[in-house]
Amino acid sequence: VEFPNSAIFLYIHGRLERLKGQQQEAIRRFNACLDVQADWVQLQHLCCYELGWTYFALGEWGRSRAYWARLREESQWSKAFYTYMIGICLLYDGDT
Repeated sequence: VEFPNSAIFLYIHGRLERLKGQQQEAIRRFNACLDVQADWVQLQHLCCYELGWTYFALGEWGRSRAYWARLREESQWSKAFYTYMIGICLLYDGDT
């Protein structure tokens, strides 16, 4: 691989790791992607989305909720979906 630390490579590698069930490695890759690429907001949001689902799958409700909350504040996609995910995390975490 010519550019193993590029933002796109880190994102795709993180996605593949998550799909293979390697959650901790996926988290590491997505966080590295967030660190490498601060200017590409859409890629930041993709990483946050993946981190939200990864932490959700691990049952780490507070961490998952933090990414959904960030997306609800920053993204123009679906504030209703992000709010729904925040609500689910609160429900499972017992914070309701």
